[in-house]
Amino acid sequence: MLRSLYTGISGLRSHQTMMDVTGNNIANVNTTGYKTANTIFADTLSQTLAAAGAPQGQQGGTNPAQVGLGVRVAGITTNFAQGATQVTGRNTDMLVDGDGFFVVRQNGVNQYTRNGAFNVDGKGQLVSMSGAPVMGWQARDGQIDTAGITTPITIPAGLLVDAKATENLVMSGNLDNRSTTANTPLALEWPIYDRQGDSQNAQVRLTPQAPAAPSVITTEWDVEVTYASKSGTNQTFQATLTRTPASSGPPPVAAGWTATPGTGTAAPTVAGEGRVQLTGLVGADGVAFDVDLDMGKMTSSASSQTAKVESQDGATAATLQSWQLGPDGTITGTFSNGRTTNIAKIAIANFDNPVGLEKQGGSLYAATVNSGEPAIGSPGDAGRGTLVSGALEMSNVDLAQEFTNLIVSQRGFQANSRVITSSDEMLQELVNLKR
Repeated sequence: MLRSLYTGISGLRSHQTMMDVTGNNIANVNTTGYKTANTIFADTLSQTLAAAGAPQGQQGGTNPAQVGLGVRVAGITTNFAQGATQVTGRNTDMLVDGDGFFVVRQNGVNQYTRNGAFNVDGKGQLVSMSGAPVMGWQARDGQIDTAGITTPITIPAGLLVDAKATENLVMSGNLDNRSTTANTPLALEWPIYDRQGDSQNAQVRLTPQAPAAPSVITTEWDVEVTYASKSGTNQTFQATLTRTPASSGPPPVAAGWTATPGTGTAAPTVAGEGRVQLTGLVGADGVAFDVDLDMGKMTSSASSQTAKVESQDGATAATLQSWQLGPDGTITGTFSNGRTTNIAKIAIANFDNPVGLEKQGGSLYAATVNSGEPAIGSPGDAGRGTLVSGALEMSNVDLAQEFTNLIVSQRGFQANSRVITSSDEMLQELVNLKR
């Protein structure tokens, strides 16, 4: 029998495989996160009719004479180029911008996907369309440990956060250091929260001291803090702030504050530049707590009095109102008390050889011995892509290329069928010799 018959058959089979791959690409033109597959051909073994000969004396060398035995599919590779972005507006829809895969737990095993069309189920778990939990790190008291083991991410609709006692009270703005302001106090009020989330007002009273001479600027302010305890007993703290002006040196000295403790019903502790610790404030539950009053942000100049209490970090107990996803995968919740805190962080897996992943169906991949172990970490770190909320990654199928591949595979199949037809006609001629 002619070798060309079997060569033509191998061509038919290989181009049929190419047609199958191309058809699957076209079928998945609108599949979220789908990556195009490409068919790679290679020739099979060749039969050597004459080996190569070396030049000898006056005789030149000869080249080998070989007849190929057909074609085979050397491999089907996956093109992981970034797909186009489809904006959906759903905060549970997510897109990996760059390299990496979402990690989901399917049938007790980690699998990987580029399809970020997620939902929140009845238990508050972030899950894929097939119900596989999305893996990451859950926050504890607003802190996320990405060095820990990944767990299913949960965003309960009625998530509660406990009340938080005020620990830091920060002041900012300007203190007018002109002599005309001497002995004119500035009084500010701000709520301070205890461990139960109950708030009581604290008054911060700043009184500038008269300078040594009318032309000298004010450099000292008396600070008095009064905390209105629910027990009915006010606690008073006193200290003195001293402003050190900037100096060009040498050595140069930056402008800054120093604080010294004064007297009061509860003596303050002075720690650091312009910091006064109010110790032993008694809350509604009768338990004492401390507050650090930070006045290091305040300036002192001959301009309007703008000193204010900038912030305090205490809060009442609250429930989750909404959440949003950051580029680094952090899910931040906004609560009914107006405060925000971290809820969780989504994990991203990277592979040394993503083309070595094995497709599992449902837009899922599994690690193989040739993909390398998954490097799971935070989005944006170590070459991993960042996350985009409210968008999905579209299929990266190029229809123009796929239609061209249809023509190539069809013509390749057709040409190989002609090889078989021609070989058959040659055999027919051979048989006809007997007639």
